[in-house]
Amino acid sequence: ALILRETFDNEAPRSLRQFVHLDFDLVQSSCGFGVPFFDFVEDRPTMDKWVEAKSDEELVQYQRDKNITSMDGFPTGLFD
Repeated sequence: ALILRETFDNEAPRSLRQFVHLDFDLVQSSCGFGVPFFDFVEDRPTMDKWVEAKSDEELVQYQRDKNITSMDGFPTGLFD
């Protein structure tokens, strides 16, 4: 994740979430005929507002409290 974070040239937003690296061994496709169209309207400001209300220390503590393991219980490696 640190290598990918460097692509932001040290200007990564404080609201940056974790990156996930996946290796695929099989990919299937669909015709997509049943998939509806969605149009991008705008970015949601919620995450930036939440992060702006936190100090750097509070943000790191939140990450330590909430992001050490994935939702399915696997270690994320965030602070390794």
